[in-house]
Amino acid sequence: EIFQLFQSAYSGAPVPSESMGAVKKFQVSKLDLAGRRTVIYDQKPPKDMSGVTQLDALVRYIEDYCRNKGIKRLPDICLPALPFRIPYFAEDRKKESENVCVPVGLYDDPSRQLQAVTGVDFTQNHIYIAGSSQYGKTNLLQTMIRGIADSYSSDEVNIYILDFASMIMKNFETLRHVGGVITAREDEKLKSFLKMMLEEMECRKDLLAEMGLSSFGAYRESGYRELPQIVIMVDNFGAVRELFPGLEESLLSICRDGIAA
Repeated sequence: EIFQLFQSAYSGAPVPSESMGAVKKFQVSKLDLAGRRTVIYDQKPPKDMSGVTQLDALVRYIEDYCRNKGIKRLPDICLPALPFRIPYFAEDRKKESENVCVPVGLYDDPSRQLQAVTGVDFTQNHIYIAGSSQYGKTNLLQTMIRGIADSYSSDEVNIYILDFASMIMKNFETLRHVGGVITAREDEKLKSFLKMMLEEMECRKDLLAEMGLSSFGAYRESGYRELPQIVIMVDNFGAVRELFPGLEESLLSICRDGIAA
């Protein structure tokens, strides 16, 4: 695309109407004996109140001409703005990767004139969501769970939820993909869960080492599906450090070494 600057004649003047042309401008003056002129009547054309400028009239004429001639409108230079309500799109999603990936929304890249689906990869990366209160962090977690449930079976992905916020995530407790939902009041259950995850991590490391694979991502790329992807979602990580300072090291160990297992 080539953009060029050009200068045109002034086109902001109003378009004269028929009524303006029918009334002519003139004045009636009185002349006294001393030669002084006094205007006693002044007729001016009425102002055009339609607000149509020469540019507006020109654009309308070109538009009507193209419509009558069947000339199609060229695409806009910029893409339209993203819709206020994004339609659900996970149902038509095609698995282009062996990793566990789910879409979470649409993104707009004006510099590249690109609007596409954005998602998260649970196999290769950790996801940290930061934001103020009531800005949609929990809603994003729910969107991720919905995407996993729609795109994968419970044999492929297992989800464990640590809900230390509004406890709204308890609604997913009956979902087949969810192994359990732990709240802030269930400290013994949290300790048992962390112990189970650490043991599972060690077992998977030994198994991957025997198979000659470096990570769980390589395990899936090799075509193996016996081990499910384990996804741990923590809502309000700050509460974990405040309420369970003795368990913080175990949780950080899972975050540090769990990406490979």
